[in-house]
Amino acid sequence: MTDSFDPVLPLRQGGSRAPLFCAPPISGSPHGYRPLVPLLHPEQPVYALEAPGFDNEESPLDSVPAHSERYLAALHRHREGRPVALLGWSMGAVVAYDLACRLVAAGAVVPRLILVDPPAPGPLAVPARGTAARLLVQDLVALGGGPRESVRAALAQIPEDADVGEVFAAVVRGGVLPPECDAEFLHGRYGPFDAHLRALGSYRPTGRYPGPVTLIRATESSADAVRWRAIVNSLDDCTIKGDHYTIWHGLALAAMGALIQRGLDDGQQVNGT
Repeated sequence: MTDSFDPVLPLRQGGSRAPLFCAPPISGSPHGYRPLVPLLHPEQPVYALEAPGFDNEESPLDSVPAHSERYLAALHRHREGRPVALLGWSMGAVVAYDLACRLVAAGAVVPRLILVDPPAPGPLAVPARGTAARLLVQDLVALGGGPRESVRAALAQIPEDADVGEVFAAVVRGGVLPPECDAEFLHGRYGPFDAHLRALGSYRPTGRYPGPVTLIRATESSADAVRWRAIVNSLDDCTIKGDHYTIWHGLALAAMGALIQRGLDDGQQVNGT
């Protein structure tokens, strides 16, 4: 761990509302939250968290509590004692949940926790390394809006027991990825991705979260409201058209922004923040 690493990326600073901190998805990148900023109240500060190991010199973390502990110190510096809202998409939702539990237990005010199309709250099966490599490739293409069918077809030609290097070499040869996604790039992204899969697989929530939660699920995903309802006291369950990735584009993104804003507004009214 390097003392100079600050995982907090300011997306919009200043503003009178409780700051919103967004936990990174399984890729570890903080940048995917940028499209949300113009959809939210102009007085809404927004910060994104970058995972250790993603474009920084830190070692990737393979447990959700380790992520929470790493972010908490930085988050405390930036929030300066103010109430703080939390949001996470994908794996980030699980991290945001754990962060919220820790903050509330420490006496902090969390006016709203927002979970965007999260996986089930563990424990989950951890895929083999070769399977994890396939999932990484699919995730990168979907995030970039690339041709997912072409990637799936290319991956289908690779033996099921292929190792990480074989998977990456095959998809690079197949030309289904952008030129910048060469084997070296894929191996660099694989470390944090694999660690985060293991973090999700080993996470076991304890107790029940007492604060208000907004759950936003894509209609074409497998996000499980029932399992989340079992570990929170107050859940506002919402759905938007699309899948895990398309909800970040077009009308679905606008609908997501409106639901997030509604949750933040409700939290502000209840807590007077």
